[in-house]
Amino acid sequence: MTQVLVNDLPYRVDPAARTWGDLLDLLEHDASPHGGSVIGVSFDGVDDPMFLRDALQRQPLDGWRVIEVAIGNRSELIDAAMREVALAIPHLAESALALGVQFRRMDVSAARRDLAELADALRNALTLIELALRQRDESYRAGAAGVILELGLTVQSLVTAESDADWITVADLLEFDVAPLIARLQALVDGMLLARGV
Repeated sequence: MTQVLVNDLPYRVDPAARTWGDLLDLLEHDASPHGGSVIGVSFDGVDDPMFLRDALQRQPLDGWRVIEVAIGNRSELIDAAMREVALAIPHLAESALALGVQFRRMDVSAARRDLAELADALRNALTLIELALRQRDESYRAGAAGVILELGLTVQSLVTAESDADWITVADLLEFDVAPLIARLQALVDGMLLARGV
């Protein structure tokens, strides 16, 4: 049976909670009257800053021995997440440009592996950005959504070009579309951090 600790104290899990998503809903329900929220989670001793992602929420609880949960202020979570994203984005842009060069040189095997890692990192960054955007006004969200949508469409084109083994198109998309869009994400995140006074 999975042991759950909340702020280092044992937490009795409702038997109806079968998945991490079920447990997360219960924890949020219990914390919200006190102005709290889940701000950190580790599964079997491994911190997971992406604990809100859909795929993880579908995982059965009995897949872990111990789940440790930190309850705190939601804005603390968002601020910490945005700082992580701000640090990661420049490296993502550099990775996109370097991958474009690799594909042009037809160093395909290593480049495809690195491309998968870049895609995962981008998905994680976008999940955190979308979480932070929920706290912003409608007009700001609409402007940010355009950048996120454009990046999503570009990644789809990238996947198509890769499946067609069209490595020159993959390189073009990485260098001339993905990298500039990541730079626009950087401006978006910097603006959000400035507005929050972080």
